[in-house]
Amino acid sequence: GLFLAGVALISVGRVFPPLALFEGEQLMVSRHPTMKPAFARMFLSIPFFAGAWWLFEFTLMPYVYPFAVFVVAMYILFKGAMRYLRNLHITYTVTDSRVVQQYRFLWLNTKEIPTNRIISISEARNLFVIITGRGSVIVSSSVGERQTVRIEDISDPGPVTVSIRKFFD
Repeated sequence: GLFLAGVALISVGRVFPPLALFEGEQLMVSRHPTMKPAFARMFLSIPFFAGAWWLFEFTLMPYVYPFAVFVVAMYILFKGAMRYLRNLHITYTVTDSRVVQQYRFLWLNTKEIPTNRIISISEARNLFVIITGRGSVIVSSSVGERQTVRIEDISDPGPVTVSIRKFFD
């Protein structure tokens, strides 16, 4: 209980300040990842909890079966809650001089790519992501993980891609 209260206080309090813009720098787009996948996983666990309760309460099956279904439900719920907490603390910002990914939870982790060093922009979507209206934009300045900012799970990634492609005009 104390751990969850501490997480809630850190989430609400936002220990780290938002991204500071330089003088003359203009904010073009600022996004957070969508919470749809996290909520979907958490809601997906409800039938498993109901099934575990039904197996435990209304059948004469050995207790191992309801327990196994309960463990599956807890795993799915935990994965959804972790995705929710991760998405809650990520901010993607596109300005006229840089593309920034910030992760702010117990520490501040920032990835920045100056716009004059961008060499590649790509959009990633699969069928399920297209149906739900989400997508990812990958911005690269060189080969390697540290030279890439993945703007993941955002709603309607088209305007973000267009705003980044304006740098090449």
